[in-house]
Amino acid sequence: MYVGYAYGVQSRELAQAVWRDRAFHPLDRFSANTAGRQSKQAYVVSLLRWGVLRSWNARARMALDWADEAEHRSKPRTEAQIEQLYRGQ
Repeated sequence: MYVGYAYGVQSRELAQAVWRDRAFHPLDRFSANTAGRQSKQAYVVSLLRWGVLRSWNARARMALDWADEAEHRSKPRTEAQIEQLYRGQ
């Protein structure tokens, strides 16, 4: 996905696009280097921000807690809420 110019990494559009393609396990397609880990973190934060993921468990791999479309948010979560969900607190 050409994120840089299509839309921002924290945009609602990105979260919706990843959700629509979730059957292809998009969060398993990043390289193991530093840039890959940072990209994956940015995607996960975007998905949490817009309610596309209910929660995040870094060890979950294939068992992601995807939210139903009706649960997706029209307004983003706060940074504090995202931090809690990302850290599993």
